[in-house]
Amino acid sequence: MLFIGPVSSKKTKVRGEAHRTLLFKKLYSRLIVLGVLLVIFPTSISVFFVAGALKAVVLVVIAKLGGYH
Repeated sequence: MLFIGPVSSKKTKVRGEAHRTLLFKKLYSRLIVLGVLLVIFPTSISVFFVAGALKAVVLVVIAKLGGYH
């Protein structure tokens, strides 16, 4: 996610460098929260967090391959 995000879509565009910086800050904070949740919760529940993160990565890759920036 850190290497390919944030990505624009047809519905939601990245509107300049200030907006891109804000989106990177939100991405960092969400990854930190995900890391904390993976440590706090047991493995049986953490699987769902990892599945959600993988779904987000797949959607970002699809958007990137679709030609959006």
